[in-house]
Amino acid sequence: MSYSQKNKPHKTKRMDAEDVKRVLAALETPKLSGIDRRTYKGRRDVAIIRTLAETGMRISEVVKLRLGDVTELDVNGTPCIQLQFAGKGGGERRVILAGDRRQFMRGYLARRPGPNKPDAPLFYRVTRGGKTVYGEFMHRGYVNRLLVDLAQRLGIPKLTPHMFR
Repeated sequence: MSYSQKNKPHKTKRMDAEDVKRVLAALETPKLSGIDRRTYKGRRDVAIIRTLAETGMRISEVVKLRLGDVTELDVNGTPCIQLQFAGKGGGERRVILAGDRRQFMRGYLARRPGPNKPDAPLFYRVTRGGKTVYGEFMHRGYVNRLLVDLAQRLGIPKLTPHMFR
Protein backbone atom coordinates (compact mmCIF):
# COMPACT_ATOMS: atom_id res chain seq x y z
CA MET A 1 0.00 0.00 0.00
CA SER A 2 1.42 3.35 -0.93
CA TYR A 3 1.72 6.23 1.50
CA SER A 4 -1.03 8.20 -0.27
CA GLN A 5 -3.49 5.30 -0.08
CA LYS A 6 -2.72 4.63 3.57
CA ASN A 7 -3.42 8.22 4.62
CA LYS A 8 -6.51 8.71 2.49
CA PRO A 9 -9.48 9.63 4.67
CA HIS A 10 -11.95 6.77 4.93
CA LYS A 11 -15.51 7.92 4.50
CA THR A 12 -18.32 5.76 5.80
CA LYS A 13 -21.59 6.61 4.12
CA ARG A 14 -24.14 7.75 6.63
CA MET A 15 -27.78 6.91 6.28
CA ASP A 16 -29.98 9.75 5.16
CA ALA A 17 -32.81 10.81 7.46
CA GLU A 18 -35.47 9.07 5.34
CA ASP A 19 -33.71 5.70 5.54
CA VAL A 20 -33.32 6.05 9.32
CA LYS A 21 -37.05 6.81 9.58
CA ARG A 22 -37.83 3.75 7.43
CA VAL A 23 -35.70 1.52 9.63
CA LEU A 24 -37.26 2.83 12.86
CA ALA A 25 -40.80 2.58 11.41
CA ALA A 26 -40.12 -0.98 10.23
CA LEU A 27 -39.13 -1.97 13.76
CA GLU A 28 -42.70 -1.18 14.82
CA THR A 29 -44.14 -3.51 12.14
CA PRO A 30 -43.17 -7.20 12.40
CA LYS A 31 -44.27 -7.91 8.81
CA LEU A 32 -41.79 -5.30 7.54
CA SER A 33 -38.90 -6.01 9.89
CA GLY A 34 -39.31 -9.76 10.22
CA ILE A 35 -38.72 -9.34 13.98
CA ASP A 36 -41.23 -10.96 16.35
CA ARG A 37 -41.56 -8.56 19.27
CA ARG A 38 -43.60 -11.10 21.24
CA THR A 39 -40.35 -12.92 22.12
CA TYR A 40 -37.42 -11.76 24.23
CA LYS A 41 -35.14 -12.17 21.21
CA GLY A 42 -37.36 -9.91 19.11
CA ARG A 43 -37.66 -7.23 21.80
CA ARG A 44 -33.90 -7.39 22.32
CA ASP A 45 -33.17 -7.08 18.59
CA VAL A 46 -35.44 -4.03 18.30
CA ALA A 47 -33.80 -2.45 21.37
CA ILE A 48 -30.31 -3.06 19.95
CA ILE A 49 -31.14 -1.50 16.57
CA ARG A 50 -32.87 1.46 18.23
CA THR A 51 -29.89 1.94 20.56
CA LEU A 52 -27.54 2.03 17.57
CA ALA A 53 -29.82 4.40 15.63
CA GLU A 54 -30.73 6.71 18.51
CA THR A 55 -27.33 7.05 20.16
CA GLY A 56 -24.65 6.66 17.49
CA MET A 57 -22.83 4.19 19.73
CA ARG A 58 -20.40 1.73 18.19
CA ILE A 59 -21.54 -1.88 17.88
CA SER A 60 -18.90 -3.04 20.39
CA GLU A 61 -20.12 -0.45 22.90
CA VAL A 62 -23.74 -1.60 22.57
CA VAL A 63 -23.09 -5.33 22.91
CA LYS A 64 -20.87 -4.75 25.97
CA LEU A 65 -23.44 -2.69 27.89
CA ARG A 66 -24.24 -3.96 31.38
CA LEU A 67 -27.40 -3.36 33.33
CA GLY A 68 -25.43 -1.15 35.74
CA ASP A 69 -24.53 1.15 32.80
CA VAL A 70 -28.19 2.22 32.56
CA THR A 71 -29.40 4.93 34.96
CA GLU A 72 -32.72 6.74 35.16
CA LEU A 73 -32.26 10.40 36.03
CA ASP A 74 -33.84 13.81 35.77
CA VAL A 75 -32.25 16.53 33.63
CA ASN A 76 -33.80 19.98 34.15
CA GLY A 77 -37.17 18.44 34.99
CA THR A 78 -37.08 15.98 32.07
CA PRO A 79 -36.97 12.26 32.89
CA CYS A 80 -34.08 10.62 31.03
CA ILE A 81 -32.06 7.45 30.80
CA GLN A 82 -28.28 7.67 30.79
CA LEU A 83 -26.07 5.03 29.20
CA GLN A 84 -22.53 5.16 30.56
CA PHE A 85 -19.83 3.07 28.88
CA ALA A 86 -16.19 2.81 27.90
CA GLY A 87 -15.76 4.37 24.47
CA LYS A 88 -13.08 3.77 21.91
CA GLY A 89 -9.68 4.22 23.52
CA GLY A 90 -11.07 3.44 26.97
CA GLY A 91 -12.48 6.91 27.63
CA GLU A 92 -15.76 7.09 29.53
CA ARG A 93 -18.76 8.23 27.48
CA ARG A 94 -22.33 9.05 28.38
CA VAL A 95 -25.41 9.20 26.20
CA ILE A 96 -28.73 10.63 27.34
CA LEU A 97 -32.06 9.23 26.10
CA ALA A 98 -35.11 11.47 26.55
CA GLY A 99 -38.69 11.44 25.24
CA ASP A 100 -39.45 8.60 22.80
CA ARG A 101 -35.83 7.54 22.96
CA ARG A 102 -36.22 6.98 26.69
CA GLN A 103 -39.51 5.13 26.26
CA PHE A 104 -38.13 2.37 24.04
CA MET A 105 -35.38 1.61 26.57
CA ARG A 106 -37.82 1.67 29.50
CA GLY A 107 -40.07 -0.73 27.61
CA TYR A 108 -37.18 -3.10 26.98
CA LEU A 109 -35.99 -2.94 30.59
CA ALA A 110 -39.50 -3.62 31.94
CA ARG A 111 -39.70 -6.95 30.07
CA ARG A 112 -36.03 -7.95 30.15
CA PRO A 113 -35.66 -11.40 31.71
CA GLY A 114 -32.88 -12.65 33.92
CA PRO A 115 -31.06 -11.35 36.96
CA ASN A 116 -31.12 -7.64 37.71
CA LYS A 117 -27.48 -7.49 38.77
CA PRO A 118 -25.44 -4.42 37.75
CA ASP A 119 -22.78 -6.57 36.06
CA ALA A 120 -25.34 -8.59 34.01
CA PRO A 121 -25.36 -7.96 30.25
CA LEU A 122 -28.05 -5.53 29.13
CA PHE A 123 -28.62 -7.64 26.01
CA TYR A 124 -28.38 -11.41 26.53
CA ARG A 125 -27.32 -13.87 23.89
CA VAL A 126 -29.97 -16.28 22.55
CA THR A 127 -28.90 -19.64 21.06
CA ARG A 128 -30.09 -20.94 17.69
CA GLY A 129 -32.46 -23.19 19.60
CA GLY A 130 -34.06 -20.12 21.17
CA LYS A 131 -32.56 -20.57 24.64
CA THR A 132 -31.67 -17.32 26.40
CA VAL A 133 -28.18 -17.55 27.88
CA TYR A 134 -28.19 -15.36 30.96
CA GLY A 135 -24.78 -13.92 31.73
CA GLU A 136 -23.49 -14.09 28.14
CA PHE A 137 -23.02 -10.99 26.04
CA MET A 138 -24.22 -10.61 22.46
CA HIS A 139 -21.81 -11.12 19.57
CA ARG A 140 -21.04 -8.33 17.11
CA GLY A 141 -21.47 -10.71 14.19
CA TYR A 142 -25.09 -11.42 15.14
CA VAL A 143 -25.93 -7.71 15.12
CA ASN A 144 -24.24 -7.23 11.75
CA ARG A 145 -26.26 -10.15 10.30
CA LEU A 146 -29.46 -8.72 11.81
CA LEU A 147 -28.84 -5.42 10.01
CA VAL A 148 -28.02 -7.14 6.70
CA ASP A 149 -31.32 -9.07 6.91
CA LEU A 150 -33.27 -5.93 7.79
CA ALA A 151 -31.69 -4.00 4.90
CA GLN A 152 -32.69 -6.74 2.47
CA ARG A 153 -36.28 -6.72 3.74
CA LEU A 154 -36.49 -2.92 3.38
CA GLY A 155 -34.68 -2.69 0.04
CA ILE A 156 -31.84 -0.63 1.50
CA PRO A 157 -28.61 -1.44 -0.38
CA LYS A 158 -26.42 -1.51 2.73
CA LEU A 159 -27.01 -1.16 6.45
CA THR A 160 -24.15 -1.33 8.95
CA PRO A 161 -23.98 -0.21 12.58
CA HIS A 162 -21.48 2.51 11.69
CA MET A 163 -23.91 4.10 9.21
CA PHE A 164 -26.03 5.29 12.16
CA ARG A 165 -23.12 7.34 13.55
